[in-house]
Amino acid sequence: MRGKKRRGGGIHLFLSGYTHLSMKRPSLLWLLLLLPLVWLAPFLGDPASVHSAPGAEYSDLVVAHWPSAEFIRQSITQFGEIPLWNPHTLGGTPFAADPLSGLYYPPLWLALILPAPLAFNILFFLHLAFAGFGAYFLAREEGAGEVASLLAGIAFGGLPKLVAHAAAGHLTLVLAVSWTPWLLFAARQAACKGSTRRWALAGVMAGIIFLIDPRWVIPSAAAAAGYAIFCGSGMPTRPRGRLLMNWVKHFAVFAVFAAAIAAVLALPMGQFVSLSTRAYLSGADGTVLSLPFSALLGLLFAGIGSSIEWVVYPGVVVLALAFASLLFSPSPKVIWERGSGGEGVGGEEGYRKKGLGNEGEGERGREGWFWFILLLASIFLSLGSNIPGVSNLLDAVPAAGLLRVPPRWMFLAGLALAMLAARGLTRLESLVDGRGIFKKAAFALAAGGLILAATALAMDLPAVLGQDALMWGALGLILFVGFFSRRWNPPVNAALLCLAVIDLAVADGRMIDPNPADPVSADAATVARMISADADAYRVYSPSASIPQLAAVQNGLRSLDGVAPLILASTAETVSRAARVPLDGYSVTLPAFATGNPQSDNREAFPDLQLLGLLNVRYIASACPIQSAMLAGCEQIGGIYLCKSLHFSARVWVAEDPDSWDTSVRGREARIDFESPNQIRLTATGPGIVVLSEVWYPAWRAMVDGKPAEMSAVGGWWRAVAIGPGAHTVEMAYDPILFQIGLAAAALALAAYGVLRRWDA
Repeated sequence: MRGKKRRGGGIHLFLSGYTHLSMKRPSLLWLLLLLPLVWLAPFLGDPASVHSAPGAEYSDLVVAHWPSAEFIRQSITQFGEIPLWNPHTLGGTPFAADPLSGLYYPPLWLALILPAPLAFNILFFLHLAFAGFGAYFLAREEGAGEVASLLAGIAFGGLPKLVAHAAAGHLTLVLAVSWTPWLLFAARQAACKGSTRRWALAGVMAGIIFLIDPRWVIPSAAAAAGYAIFCGSGMPTRPRGRLLMNWVKHFAVFAVFAAAIAAVLALPMGQFVSLSTRAYLSGADGTVLSLPFSALLGLLFAGIGSSIEWVVYPGVVVLALAFASLLFSPSPKVIWERGSGGEGVGGEEGYRKKGLGNEGEGERGREGWFWFILLLASIFLSLGSNIPGVSNLLDAVPAAGLLRVPPRWMFLAGLALAMLAARGLTRLESLVDGRGIFKKAAFALAAGGLILAATALAMDLPAVLGQDALMWGALGLILFVGFFSRRWNPPVNAALLCLAVIDLAVADGRMIDPNPADPVSADAATVARMISADADAYRVYSPSASIPQLAAVQNGLRSLDGVAPLILASTAETVSRAARVPLDGYSVTLPAFATGNPQSDNREAFPDLQLLGLLNVRYIASACPIQSAMLAGCEQIGGIYLCKSLHFSARVWVAEDPDSWDTSVRGREARIDFESPNQIRLTATGPGIVVLSEVWYPAWRAMVDGKPAEMSAVGGWWRAVAIGPGAHTVEMAYDPILFQIGLAAAALALAAYGVLRRWDA
């Protein structure tokens, strides 16, 4: 039965595992499906709304993911095309190359059918369950008991760091992290079975993680590769000389399939990154929000940590059992026998576990070392710039700055602790010697926790400290009862699981504000509706981000400002000059906000109205009044001042030549006849150059009267196409060849995996 489960892969293991458990404890495994209702309990009050982190002013759901979903839906319903270019923000920006677009992961398409907040909340629930199931099956595959494996699923599925990022609206990051235990499960299967198909499957999973969120593919793939080496190196091999070549071959298969699946996003994104402000990040820039040493106390107490990024709490049960797993002697040696299932890592036919001997350190001991090393490595990497010399070292590594926010490595620490806790509980169940010492330690833990909780209450210390101390005291009492008897009783396991659920539920509840966030204020909605009639003809600019991107998309507005992790360098330079707001270093917003307060940071910055006019800006919406004779019709709508600029220019005009690109020639008309996200068709009278107030980007192609024409950038930003005398039809289409190559590569990879699956069945 054991070999049969493994040969079927993860899905077969899930089904067979559930069948096995249903005969004994029908509800046990399904707890992992229901527990996200506990982890995200505040969402249940209004599941169709956005619930942010306590005290948070912004949520990535509202800033990025919801507008993207709304934009895709509008593009499909109005134009019948999947949008590859986004004209609504930052003066126009590549959409198919945006890692936050949501185009490439089918579950995200749920937001095209259901209201976006409800769809996103459902995705959070399902992926936390998915993460829990992944950790459960990974622990079972390592040989942990059913209850211990369930603890691993509870620990990772309810990891407070995962829930904290869900509350922050980091949708794609949470979804990508949820795939991590499944990727490691696939890597383990590949290392032990050694078949090309299994290595290809692991590569496909890594590619999927990249498509969900490219930031997570390096940590997860690195962990998977290390795990495969640890698991595979414990397998018998023949002969030794072929071992290295087999590893090279298998990792090559893994890398090729991962790269091919990821190519549909990776290729256009690579071009986008090279032309964006992110390309100029140094290695030191990538250490922003590095985990301070003081935040490591958050491993013990959930109430410590002032930033979402610095949440590291794994739960008292998980941390204690993970620590206990390191105190036991190595497990028995695994005995292997030949079996079917493909070529092993050393060139054999493949092996399966036959039984356990009594000598030396076995496979499970090796895996325990892996999780311990992964835990330490994750903590080390999360500390980032707080470790002397790390910033200088990263400066010497090309593109090191692209992977920002080091504390996100702590997701791997959370998985490592969950797996170590499963090992610890499995070993406690069979512990014979040394129970007296553990009983005394448990009594001391219970007394210390309860005393600290009472002290916190008596001295009016923060309530969260008393709650955490009470959890430690309760854990000590449960362990004391467990060690008091001669055998580890099932009720003790039940008590540990209950305490783990309660502890994580309390910690997770602190991460979420139960009051729904207001995605678009009434004032912003009113202003957006007021200018929507001119949305096709003119842009709006807000120095204070007064019109959110969601409101802009909903009302068809084209904004010059915006928020995005990738901003074209030409747009950043041009908009900063027009806004007269210096861009000092990397920023995810245009204009930049020096202190992070949009309402006041740019109060003294008076924009260059003439340059804004060339950028097709007619409307200015600001949180503070702007005094100028070149502004007319100013009115106040709540907290927003809306003005019309008298310096505005049309979206398209005909100039004499590139040297006078910013001056239209009288009598040479130009107009836009049709526009969709991926296409623009206009009519213009020459001779001269047709100048379109849209950002130039390499993937845009031009045709004049049906013949290919060269498109150039004038003024460092504007698109221009030369035309001869008379009236002409000019067509511009966003045609990213790199996207097409990537799409073909992904399709070929999926087809190749299908062939491998049938051939290796």
